[in-house]
Amino acid sequence: MTAAEGSTAFQEIRFGVDDGLATITLARPERRNALTNAMRGEIRAALRRAAQEARAVLIQAEPPAFCAGQDLEEFRAVDNVEQMLATEYAPFFTEIAEAPLPIIAAINGAAAGAGLHMALAADIAIAGRGAKFASPFAKLALTPAGGGSWFLPRRIGHARAVGFAISGEAIDADTAARWGMIWRVVEDDALAEEARALAQRLAAGPTGAFALTKKLLAASWDSGSLPEQLALETKIQAEAAASADHREGVAAFLEKRRPVFKGE
Repeated sequence: MTAAEGSTAFQEIRFGVDDGLATITLARPERRNALTNAMRGEIRAALRRAAQEARAVLIQAEPPAFCAGQDLEEFRAVDNVEQMLATEYAPFFTEIAEAPLPIIAAINGAAAGAGLHMALAADIAIAGRGAKFASPFAKLALTPAGGGSWFLPRRIGHARAVGFAISGEAIDADTAARWGMIWRVVEDDALAEEARALAQRLAAGPTGAFALTKKLLAASWDSGSLPEQLALETKIQAEAAASADHREGVAAFLEKRRPVFKGE
């Protein structure tokens, strides 16, 4: 934990910024980092701070799990589930998925339900080999919420998404990577180092171009045709080409040196 992480008023997460990298650590290990309304609010507040203070975000968790999903003790006390999902869950997952900064999730242990969806909402998910992924809603006579019905078919295809969601069966990290649910699997004892190294590399990169790339890839699902997507690419590429980071990248290439990007 950095000194910055210990200096905030957060109760259910830790937050810190070091050399352009914001780190959000889920810190309810006694409840397997199950999401509460307070934790969701703290994560959203941390993301907003990161947008002002950092250039990339790493989401990680205290062992033994990444996130076991919604805290059921809190959920069963909810009087209006529809209102809770609309006013708390929808903004939470939208804020992660549409964040202007690259977001990396380091998955240790279980990522279930809303915890799984939090990992899927991140731009890049890296898992330790011992991680497990599950969509247990059917076991509770519920349906996926928090973007699961959006993320899963797009990541793993319709047939696997239906089987995974209805069966409630957990899959291991290697299967998740093979299906395209996550990007990479590493050994458990290397997860923290690998995830942080990637996050630091992205934080030092052309983050403006990263944001535009995210925008392009997200838009591709709604493009009606290849020509429509090519037209959008043309517009977005021109915007990137006008940036100071692009000029720096070209200059560094020609001068055979490492570029110094500023996200501008």
